[in-house]
Amino acid sequence: MRMRIAITADLHWGISAQGDRCTQRLAQRVARLNPDVLILLGDTGVEEALAECLAHFQPFRGVKLLVAGNHCIWSHARPANSLKIYRELIPATAKKFGFHYLDEKPWLAPDHSLAIVGNMSWYDYSCAAPALAEKYPGVETMYRRKEFFNGQHNDGQYVRLGMTDAEFTQYVLSHLKTHLDEMSQRAETLLAAIHHPPFSELFYPMKTKSSDDELMWLAYTSNRAIAELLPRYPKLRYVFCGHTHAARAATVGQIRAFNIGGNYDWKRLAVLKLPEDEVAFEVFR
Repeated sequence: MRMRIAITADLHWGISAQGDRCTQRLAQRVARLNPDVLILLGDTGVEEALAECLAHFQPFRGVKLLVAGNHCIWSHARPANSLKIYRELIPATAKKFGFHYLDEKPWLAPDHSLAIVGNMSWYDYSCAAPALAEKYPGVETMYRRKEFFNGQHNDGQYVRLGMTDAEFTQYVLSHLKTHLDEMSQRAETLLAAIHHPPFSELFYPMKTKSSDDELMWLAYTSNRAIAELLPRYPKLRYVFCGHTHAARAATVGQIRAFNIGGNYDWKRLAVLKLPEDEVAFEVFR
């Protein structure tokens, strides 16, 4: 297996003019690098902005893979139908621009040396800070409303799933497990491309003394089930994620795990070289 895989996350097209310029430069860099595979790890764009962003990667002719992010299932329409966006509109847009939608189906290298499974994942408040529950007995109600003590998580305004966060977490993880089970039987090595960071080592870097609002983010970051699921697969050697806009790296069992980093006005690109097992990063500001 000799392969180069370019990976980025949180392009957030249309949010920042500076960020969009960085994304354009990143896309041009990918075309020049000409890796074998490109992976976009979610929060690429909201509604029409998703298509606008994907269009910038058309000059790249290699394999293009897409994972959904929580921003990708936002809708400003009322009533929003985020589940339809996730299951129908995103895959249709991906196909139009030559991207394979990993939430729907894994990608398998022709020689079966590598399979890439991908999933947005979600949050079910299981990663919430215990200190908040002790301090605020009603904080679970705030989680369900996606509130902060001084504001609201925008998922509470723009995501309408028709089910609880716990139910949607179970829904997406059941698909991820099916894909991992299947690819474990067919591929030599697995790579997981996940939007929400699956391991606490990849979460937001917490301050020595975090505010209550900063601690609230933990409830909306991930779920414990995926952290328990991924290490069960001996062939899973790499995990890449995004969502927090904070670059992190960790080793969890046999897994080398990376949070890409990048923010609204700057971007970060990872390149994984196989079989050298080398990961290099480039920043676009």
